[in-house]
Parts: sequence; structure tokens; C-alpha cells
Amino acid sequence: MPSCEKDDLTRIMMLDVKGYIIGVLVDTVTEVIDFKDSEIESTPDVNNSNTSIFIQGIANINNELHILVNLDKLLTEDDLELLET
Repeated sequence: MPSCEKDDLTRIMMLDVKGYIIGVLVDTVTEVIDFKDSEIESTPDVNNSNTSIFIQGIANINNELHILVNLDKLLTEDDLELLET
């Protein structure tokens, strides 16, 4: 992915991915939401396994759809090997 210009809205999100704490640079963060398990629905079958493997679930809160990313699928095995060195 090409690098983008950083500004006052740029943030680093700290994530726990398969036991590794990593920082991910994001354009902006508008809100941090703590979902209850009961609010998360399973991923719908979209017949596109290339992208659906990255979706852990969805939550519809106050008529706003939130897509939850499966962080364990975020890094490849090669990426994990680089973290171990």
C-alpha cells in the first residue's frame, strides 16, 4: 500500500494479533466502541472468500453498521515470522 501524508488526524492503533502487539498507522479514528458479544452477528455469506476471511462479524448499533475485522487474518505467516526475528 502506498504511503500517505500524515496529518493531525493520523493515529496509531495498537492491536493484539496472535499474541503480538503491533502498531498500525491509520488515517483517523472517529470513535472507539466496546461491543458486547450479544451485539455481534456472524459474517454473512457474500460468496467472496478473498475478502470475507477478513471479516469477523458485524454489529448494527443505533442503525449504524459496523464491520469487525478479523485481526488474526490481518498478518500472513511471513509477517509473523518477521516479528519473531
